[in-house]
Amino acid sequence: MDAILAVVIGGTLLGTGGRFSLLASVIGGLVMQATTTSMYAIGVSANSILAVKGVVVIILILLYSQQVQDFLRKITGQTKVKETES
Repeated sequence: MDAILAVVIGGTLLGTGGRFSLLASVIGGLVMQATTTSMYAIGVSANSILAVKGVVVIILILLYSQQVQDFLRKITGQTKVKETES
């Protein structure tokens, strides 16, 4: 789960065939390691850390979904920019 979370935090879009940035994935991995180490340092149990990571994965995947992005655009009043064919 840590590897998936690291690449998703790094910006890898899972629905587009996995286009990624290696540097961003490494930064995502460092963020995950720092978060895990910090949670252990303050005394959070291992099961709770797994639950938090699972919730973060679900939230990130939802934020990347087209339906949620359209909903957020609708709430904020932004219009979707249509792609033009070149």
